[in-house]
Amino acid sequence: MVTCCIIGCSSRSGRDNVKFYQIPKVLSHCDKTSEVTTRRRLLWFSRIHRANITEATVTKSTQVCSLHFVDGKPAYHMDEQNPDWAPSLNLGHNNLALPDCARYLRIQNRRPLAPLNQNIQVQENLCEDVEMNEHVNDRPGFCSIECQTDLSMLDIQAMEEKLEKAGPPVFSEKHLQSDKKCKFYTGIPTFAILILIFDLIAPHIKKNYNSSQVVTTKFQEFAAVLARLRLGLLEEDIADRLRVTQGTVSKFFNMWIPVMAQCLSGLIVWPDRVTLRKTMPQCFQDQFGKSVAVVVDCFEVFCETPSGLLAKAQIYSQYKHHSTVKFLLGITPQGTISYISKAFGGRSSDQFITVNCQDFLNNLLPGDVVLADRGFDVNECVGRMQARVVTPSFMHGRNQLSAEDVEVSRRIAHVRIHVERVISLLRNKYLVLKQTLNFDYLQQYSNEPVARIDDVVLVCCALCNLSSPIIPMSDSPED
Repeated sequence: MVTCCIIGCSSRSGRDNVKFYQIPKVLSHCDKTSEVTTRRRLLWFSRIHRANITEATVTKSTQVCSLHFVDGKPAYHMDEQNPDWAPSLNLGHNNLALPDCARYLRIQNRRPLAPLNQNIQVQENLCEDVEMNEHVNDRPGFCSIECQTDLSMLDIQAMEEKLEKAGPPVFSEKHLQSDKKCKFYTGIPTFAILILIFDLIAPHIKKNYNSSQVVTTKFQEFAAVLARLRLGLLEEDIADRLRVTQGTVSKFFNMWIPVMAQCLSGLIVWPDRVTLRKTMPQCFQDQFGKSVAVVVDCFEVFCETPSGLLAKAQIYSQYKHHSTVKFLLGITPQGTISYISKAFGGRSSDQFITVNCQDFLNNLLPGDVVLADRGFDVNECVGRMQARVVTPSFMHGRNQLSAEDVEVSRRIAHVRIHVERVISLLRNKYLVLKQTLNFDYLQQYSNEPVARIDDVVLVCCALCNLSSPIIPMSDSPED
């Protein structure tokens, strides 16, 4: 229960039909405001005129009721001429003359007023040429011009300081301009390369929503898409960072990915035979000469299980015991990705995928060697291109392999391990490939040539090729 602190006043909250007001605080918006509100607070202490109420003893419960104000409430803190600037009625002591209300009304009528919506032009020499009026009118709909300008400038300055402390906008050029942050958020080695890729892709992106709804730049969207691939960030997370809705993130992700796939597909190149032989690492030359054209393997990406029985059966992987999509990946002897297939259901065998990747087979030349694992029983289709497949030896019902077969298998495993290293690098660099993707990624819409998952994997493979080769030219076989 709050009681009025004025001498002789017995008003209480909850019992009497009056309102209570705390002793006003000192405001520090600017020097003038601080000076006026300090003077006002001291005047309140003087009007209350009690020895036990001082700066040291005042609390939130030290309040004055509405009976001690002419209008029943305190005036605006800058309206110093108002009789209600401090308590003035029934103060319980004779140390105060009654307020001259008529004089206050005459001052109010003489004061020039400006509508709140008046356009105010701030001149550079405003502070030098304008004489500040000490009185500010708090009548509804109007304010003093010079005070309005002062407060606006202070608000702008405060907002600028707040923005400086907050740092650059997330996923902006300034945010990613250091190579360390660029590599962490996007997987691209340097900021300079990131800008080159952005300049390649951005002209092909057209925002199809109203400018009033756009709160992100093209670069922020581009960087956010890369962060989604690189760190596996969820759309809700990106939306929270950019202060947009999840629907907006989904919209620009679906808009950028197909364009990025088309623009970056040139980074996945099947080298000609001359280039392959010039860049053949020593470990391959020692084992197979200069005939190896590609090392292949398949990798799988987890996805949600569809509701349909047929679709569920087509993408269920017996090897992973999960619903997956499967890709055929080929690397050059030096370790760059030279081929990535479209997505197949997790049920598909390595042999089935290879036979149905005619664009892969068309890249083979007579005399080429394809290094593969045991599951790639594709000698027939590769043989039609006058190339050959080299795989580790099988038991074929024997109790053990011969010494020659063991040696051949060891040689193949020694160099074929590099394709597994590339797949591991791809997964660890772009963590979206380690997630269980939404089934929508597998659907091919009428206006798109491929499913969204195909574009996602192609972009990850293309960007992975920007890294340094994993196999040095001087690499030699281990003993």
